[in-house]
Amino acid sequence: MNKFLRYFYGILLTGFVAACLSVGQKAQAQNEGGQFANLNAGFGQTYSGLGLNGEYGKDPFGISISFGYQWKQKFDDILLDESFNWAVGLRYYIKVGNEMVYPRVGLQFGWVTNYYDARIEDNPYEPEVYALSGQLGVQVYSQRFFIFNLDLFVTPEFTVLDLEDHPHFYPYLIRPAIGIGLDLTQFLSSLKKTEKNQKNKPINIFDK
Repeated sequence: MNKFLRYFYGILLTGFVAACLSVGQKAQAQNEGGQFANLNAGFGQTYSGLGLNGEYGKDPFGISISFGYQWKQKFDDILLDESFNWAVGLRYYIKVGNEMVYPRVGLQFGWVTNYYDARIEDNPYEPEVYALSGQLGVQVYSQRFFIFNLDLFVTPEFTVLDLEDHPHFYPYLIRPAIGIGLDLTQFLSSLKKTEKNQKNKPINIFDK
């Protein structure tokens, strides 16, 4: 799985850099009403592990929901079970004078990590951690409806749900997340325009 993750991060980082290099082009981020919707796939807290994140918003706020999967993990002789996770979030997008790059800050409540600390030994505890985390990141739009996301999450120990069930958790946990997605607003708008143009196109009986 570690080899898979190296390839996964490499592909997404390559796409992210490519999007950043095209900053001079016009982004297709929002429609006339300032509303936007996108669907993304990736790894990290944004995606509740390895999973999907959907977002809907109206400039400058966005709300998101994610569902993801965390595979089994082994720490010494301790095996953590796989888990299916979720999270919801609120984001604020910051305008920086560029139609492709949107820095964002936010709060997200949901899955953070599955953990183990050697001091726990074989005592009973809950490995799946849910908490309120702070988010700092950037969303970059390309010319072809694709979106690239890079985020950093900070989870203080005092925001962890049912903290007494998570002994020896980190005072502060900092984790990255990276993903790629589709700008649904502009993608669907493009399909409608294409369909409309085809309906209005004059019929040529000599076209075969």
